[in-house]
Amino acid sequence: MLGADRLGAAQPHPGTPRPVYPSARLGAPTGVNTGHLREPPYWALLETASAFGRRDGHAAARFEPHGALDPPSTYCRGRDPAAFARLLWGSRPGDPPSGLEANAPLWYARGFAEGLAAERRWAERRQRVGSLQGPAASS
Repeated sequence: MLGADRLGAAQPHPGTPRPVYPSARLGAPTGVNTGHLREPPYWALLETASAFGRRDGHAAARFEPHGALDPPSTYCRGRDPAAFARLLWGSRPGDPPSGLEANAPLWYARGFAEGLAAERRWAERRQRVGSLQGPAASS
């Protein structure tokens, strides 16, 4: 049988099992856990630098000469490493981490090379398919 508190709300009898929740004072996490780990912001910013590079590499495939790429420049999207790090950092408070200034140009260069190579492969495939559909294909 249930007892009642002074406001009339039902209370379980002593000894009735009930859930025990950790105290927030113990530093226990609160809120809902979706089971997904949050990606560290630094890692996400490096991925953004790589995505910028891939996008620029795709666009540059029409203009860059074929062959090996020159050693990567430290300039990314027309910005020096410090300005590129600030672009990636966006409106976050404070200055970007020093590692972002050092590593973001490398990630950008890797993305640029990947985007350039992917676009060139795609152009070669289009050219081969186009040549198969030309006059020789109708003979």
